[in-house]
Order: sequence, then C-alpha cells, then structure tokens
Amino acid sequence: MANNGYDSSSSDETGANIMFLEMLENYQRKKAAKKKEKTSMVVHGDFRNRFLMRRELFNRIMEQIVPFDDYFKQKLDATGKLGFLPQVKMTAAMRMLAYGTAVDLNNDYLKIADTTSFEACKRLYHAVKNIYGAEYLRKPTRVDLQKLLQKAEERFLAC
Repeated sequence: MANNGYDSSSSDETGANIMFLEMLENYQRKKAAKKKEKTSMVVHGDFRNRFLMRRELFNRIMEQIVPFDDYFKQKLDATGKLGFLPQVKMTAAMRMLAYGTAVDLNNDYLKIADTTSFEACKRLYHAVKNIYGAEYLRKPTRVDLQKLLQKAEERFLAC
C-alpha cells in the first residue's frame, strides 16, 4: 500500500501531536480563566458600591430570608445539577428592586433566567414584608421622628 511519503509512525508526527495538544490545553486553560474572570459577580472591595449596602447587611438579610422561604435554598434541579446559590437569587431580586432594572438584564449579568429573577423578586418582597414589616415598614412614631431629627441636627452641627 502506498503511503505517499506519509508515515503515521514517524516521531515528527508524534511530536507535532504532543505540541498541538499542549497548545490546545494552554488555550483552554486561558479561556476558562477569562470566563471565570468575566462571570465573577463581585470584586470584594467593590461590594458597597455595587449593592448600595454593606456586605454584612446583605448577609444578615440573606441568613434570615433563606430559612423563611425554601425557594432561596440551593437545591438540585430536574437534571441533578445544583441550582443557583441563595446569593445569586438575592442579588437578582435586589438589583431589580434597587435599580429598577428589567428582568432580562439579570440574565445578562448573572446568567439567570427571567422567570427565576422575577420569582426571586416576588419571594424576596414577601419575605421582607413578613420578617421586617412590623418593625421597619410602619409609620414612624414620635420617638422615631425625634431620633431622626436629633441625628440630622448632630450631622448639621458637625459640618
């Protein structure tokens, strides 16, 4: 059988294959690193600017909402893969409420479906209303107003 000058057992071909595989692995590693960098949700020092609240407050709210509503817990989906973390669902809902963003923008930013974002927003609203409603979602009392006025006066005098 003629091989037209092509010998499949040559060492040059083996070396070329190894070199190609190394280049491919290197490319895939770099691509994965870029993807991880792009999908990283929050730079640690930038949390307050992105979410308009301290990280501790976000975590405290999440710690109270997750036990209240099982929707925010991470569960297996129908295919057996882990679903979204509670932080992702909370972020989607809070972005919609804080910035007034559309549901589809969360899809671009968090890679989360529109229906999941909308459901997370509805459930966050109900959880906040039930957990914090009695204390924070009420008309201010005279004592509350006095405290606010005193703080404002102290800030004004400090300037």
